[in-house]
Amino acid sequence: MARLLGYHAGFDFKFNAQDMVVNWRNGSKTVFKELKQEPSDPNYESLGSTEFTDAFLDEAGEIPEKGFEIINSRIRWMLSDYGLVPKTLLTCNPNINWIKHKYIKSQKGEYIKLQDYQKYIRATVEDNPDEGFKRLYKEALSKMNEYDKARLLYGDWDAIPRTGGEFYKKFDSKIHTGNMVYDSSLPLHISFDENVHPYLPCGIFQIKGKNIYFIDLILGRSPNNTIKSVCREFSIKYNDHKAGLFIYGDATSRKEDVKIEKGYNFFRLIENELQKFNPILRIPSSNPSVVARGQFINRILESNYEEIRFYIHKDLHEAILDFEQTKEASDGTKDKKVEKDPKTNVSYQKHGHITDLTDYIICEAFTAEYQKFQSGDLSAYKRQFGHNQHSSSLRL
Repeated sequence: MARLLGYHAGFDFKFNAQDMVVNWRNGSKTVFKELKQEPSDPNYESLGSTEFTDAFLDEAGEIPEKGFEIINSRIRWMLSDYGLVPKTLLTCNPNINWIKHKYIKSQKGEYIKLQDYQKYIRATVEDNPDEGFKRLYKEALSKMNEYDKARLLYGDWDAIPRTGGEFYKKFDSKIHTGNMVYDSSLPLHISFDENVHPYLPCGIFQIKGKNIYFIDLILGRSPNNTIKSVCREFSIKYNDHKAGLFIYGDATSRKEDVKIEKGYNFFRLIENELQKFNPILRIPSSNPSVVARGQFINRILESNYEEIRFYIHKDLHEAILDFEQTKEASDGTKDKKVEKDPKTNVSYQKHGHITDLTDYIICEAFTAEYQKFQSGDLSAYKRQFGHNQHSSSLRL
């Protein structure tokens, strides 16, 4: 790289391989540092006595955010002497990591508004001026799996890997996502999963014939993970909607809650908050079996069972991620593995909440088709595609 910039080793600079330092002819130094977070030094105390004028972090996605923060705090060497502005350059390939959520898109899928002093420059192989390198690299990348091809060839930050064992085996983002536009002439169908961590989710759908469109998603995160806050956001977004509103969700939330005023439950509170829309509840007496509803929805995704078609708006990244990342447990149900938030120490189930509320609406809105699948087509489906050996012992 130095040669490409016109610098000559031994004259313009000398590299000390033992200390990993480049000494430049003008007296400047370039220091190479390993920023891997070691168990013996989790807070990067080894950088505590260093100062820099600027920093360049290559493959920054492989560096913990803590390492970046510490380096950033050390950029102060002789800045005031020469009236310099501190600068940090991060380079990396798209991935699901802290860089994406800090500078590209939040975990809710919303674009990050950068500060005036920040700049994101997107560069793909097409921007490389070396045509020979570009051709060979594109050929190599085109042979990779769809996930890595999307990241490395097209620079897609929304690419999501599939690692196997998914509950929704037949979900394909290339088929089941698109540009879903709100139609003010159609009723809105909203579905809830009673949950507060990592969010209280509300999925917003519209149904036209046998097509069901997942058009919007509200994720009430703390401190807005309350019915009142989520319903307020819905009311603001759809204030002028006049074509009707149906409410779906977890049947167990019909019970009276000791934490709520006597005579009230989760759905009664939602009705009260959204009363100006004259909502109609569509809550079953009990939830459909997790195994059966999963097979029913996989059948819809695979072959548009009974002409039912399901689509998610392409920008609802959390919903798409939930369909791709919700795993299947050994008994055929959804894997309820939990994680702990390092900041709050709250344990929560990372995936499955958005797909749960989707299950509820599909099974209830298409009750006749679901019952038909249960009574006859379910057995044929299991014979054709097989299932976990424990499935036969579950209540369907």
